[in-house]
Amino acid sequence: MRLDGCITRQKDIQGLLAAQARLSPHVVTDSGAPLHPPVAVQAGIVDGFTSQSRVTTYFAALGYNSRSVGAEGLGRQIFLGPFRSEGAASEAIRVAREAGFISPYVSRTRY
Repeated sequence: MRLDGCITRQKDIQGLLAAQARLSPHVVTDSGAPLHPPVAVQAGIVDGFTSQSRVTTYFAALGYNSRSVGAEGLGRQIFLGPFRSEGAASEAIRVAREAGFISPYVSRTRY
């Protein structure tokens, strides 16, 4: 997992403040086809609690709810949502990429 670039490291998210400034003000809005049940977006996996704190602050400043699952040393999955429309989920993926996450995706994991 670490060799394939699956874990987002602190160096990958150095531009969080600049990305937040570019995207602010930001409002999460529903658009496009509705999603039933609502979905989460897995932004990615960070390398520890420090990175988790930084990305959680970034997403909260842009109006997103987030949660994380995992353990120090193994990585913490960052989930955003829940999203009730395709447009809102797509926008969250774009915002996650702006933060430095390589391949965020829609997850059917219950938020």
